[in-house]
Amino acid sequence: MKTIDRDELLSILKYDPETGVFIWKKPYGTRIRAGSVAGTLEANGYIRIKINGSKFQAHRLAMLYVYGVLPPADTDHINRIKSDNRIANLRAATRSENKRNSPANKNNKCGSKGVYLRENGKWRAAYWDGIRNIS
Repeated sequence: MKTIDRDELLSILKYDPETGVFIWKKPYGTRIRAGSVAGTLEANGYIRIKINGSKFQAHRLAMLYVYGVLPPADTDHINRIKSDNRIANLRAATRSENKRNSPANKNNKCGSKGVYLRENGKWRAAYWDGIRNIS
């Protein structure tokens, strides 16, 4: 698994917690200039930054930069905007907590998560409590 420590991160990048933007501190490789914005917006909506041949999610690097450790599980974007890496918008979360903050499925007909129309035409509500499905 790719890793980076905080000291290395601090020596390479500057992070602005108010904007969520990373800036290269010095030239990096042949194409990156000091002072340029770091990272690429990927098709999945996340910003990734390539360091030493490995790609890192910018939101995880932000947590490492500010708190000194990578979150043990997921990092949740509170406002659901995957490219918004302001520290106020990020929180460490379990996979379950992160999923709870996701929008309803795009083919959801009623607009509420966990509510669906049964074959008999009646609506049903259910949720996952982390162990079992509750109806």
